[in-house]
Amino acid sequence: MIKIMLFLKKKPGMSPQDFMDYYEKHHAPLSVRHIPGLLEYKRSFINRGAAPFGREPQDVDFDVVTELVFATEADYERAIETIKDPEIGKLFAEDEKQLFDRMDLQRRFFVTECRSTIGGAHQG
Repeated sequence: MIKIMLFLKKKPGMSPQDFMDYYEKHHAPLSVRHIPGLLEYKRSFINRGAAPFGREPQDVDFDVVTELVFATEADYERAIETIKDPEIGKLFAEDEKQLFDRMDLQRRFFVTECRSTIGGAHQG
């Protein structure tokens, strides 16, 4: 499995709700249509001001964590070749101008995912 995480900022001046709406209604469907081999595609939007575990909210310099998962290296390579196509690349570039802070599109990482098995009744 190949997993990539992207930490992306919204376009300056765009509201968080407009950002999420545009991403979900336009950019995500565009990605699903044109990126072959996607096994999983998730977006986690930051809820500013929310304080998990009773701690003070942290200020972060991104607005969404995007996860792309491909089953195999071959699927990932096929997706890269598709995105390199000038016509497809132009579609994405034009759409990204409507959505992202294009000066800050560099935070993307391959990651290794580890999961814990959670099961059974609570032992107390």
